[in-house]
Amino acid sequence: MEAKEADRGGPLPGGERPVCFCFHVGLAKLAAHIRRRRPRHAAQLAECHGAGTGCGWCRPRLASILEQLARDPAAEPVLPGDQAADSAARDAHRRRAESQVGPAEPLADALD
Repeated sequence: MEAKEADRGGPLPGGERPVCFCFHVGLAKLAAHIRRRRPRHAAQLAECHGAGTGCGWCRPRLASILEQLARDPAAEPVLPGDQAADSAARDAHRRRAESQVGPAEPLADALD
């Protein structure tokens, strides 16, 4: 099975910049969710298609987006860096995590 564009650091459909690569959740989708649901804690952003519940790399970014929109809900949130740098940093994060605990088992294997 081929990886989705967001897994490889590419844009999401419509050119949206990914924030959570694991669950393919983009900046615009998160901003809309925050404006509509008004979460008080970054952990509540998991309600937006599971954002932040995968490898964990995006959690500081989720908190930053929430903080920016708490200050000014009409503002467009800004992420530092660019998409290629995000993808490289996320890949490095996953390699470190896998080296510490090993790769995740496929669910079917874990249930056997």
